[in-house]
Amino acid sequence: MTSDGTMAPTIHTYEDGQIIVQQGSVCEFMYIVREGQVEILHEDQGQQIQKAVLSKGGFFGEVPFLERIVSPSIARTTVRARGEVQIMSVSRETILHRIHDNPELGYRLLQTLSRRIRELEEEMIRYIVSG
Repeated sequence: MTSDGTMAPTIHTYEDGQIIVQQGSVCEFMYIVREGQVEILHEDQGQQIQKAVLSKGGFFGEVPFLERIVSPSIARTTVRARGEVQIMSVSRETILHRIHDNPELGYRLLQTLSRRIRELEEEMIRYIVSG
C-alpha cells in the first residue's frame, strides 16, 4: 500500500515468449510496458492472430480494466513477451487516483484509446473493401 491508500504498482520481468496475460483469464490490472516489447494476440480456433506490438510506454489490459464495475473482467487477448520485457501492473484504484491527481494522465489514456479505435476502423474498412 502507498501513503494514499492505493496498491503500489508492481514490476515483473518476462522472458522471450513468456505469456503475460492469457486470453480468457481474469484480468484485474492494467499493464504498462517499461522495457522491451510485447505482442498482442487474438486466439481463435487454435490460431493466433497478431493484433499489435507494443513498446516502452505502451499499455494493455485497459478494456476489461475500464469496463468492469465491481468484479474483475476476462482478458480478450493474449499478451506475450518479445525478448526480455519489464511490465508494471497497476490496480484500478491506483490509476483512478492518479488520474484524479493529474487529469493529463486521463487525457493521454483517452488519446491512445481514440487512436486504437481509429486504427481498428481503418482496418475494418480495408477488410470490407478488399472483399
